[in-house]
Amino acid sequence: MNERLRMPLPAAPVTGAAMIDALAKVPLFAGLARGELASLATMTIGRNYKRNVIVVNEGDRADALYFVLLGRIKVFAAGEDGRDVVLSKQGAGTYFGDMMLDDGVRSASVMTLEPCRMATLSRDVFHDFLMHHPDTALALIKSLIRRIRSMNERVRDLSMLDV
Repeated sequence: MNERLRMPLPAAPVTGAAMIDALAKVPLFAGLARGELASLATMTIGRNYKRNVIVVNEGDRADALYFVLLGRIKVFAAGEDGRDVVLSKQGAGTYFGDMMLDDGVRSASVMTLEPCRMATLSRDVFHDFLMHHPDTALALIKSLIRRIRSMNERVRDLSMLDV
């Protein structure tokens, strides 16, 4: 992939109340007090991305969690025939990269569909945060379970197709 396409625009500071407000809209953090969000906000890095920019590549080292604050993205994997298989499209208030907690590599690529504003948390920071916020850890587990159930339904539906 062209490395130029992977470069975000320079980080434009979204600080203080603006970052806290943005994180408060992420369902994963529902129920957190504003003070807890404030401490998390100080550890996030905000970046702007142009349209059609690869944010992460399948197979890359997974070292950060991404929050979509503004814009839309697509999550996709490369098919055996070289075509992209779109796994999902997401917008503001969503996140990706949560599987980085297992020290594996990225299982899919992510590309912006329009100009986007994102915030990132490093794996270590997010891990420490989860250790002190079990309700958020439980919300993450539930989100992963929903994703697995959805994938199971897709596999079942695909296996029933006549080829």
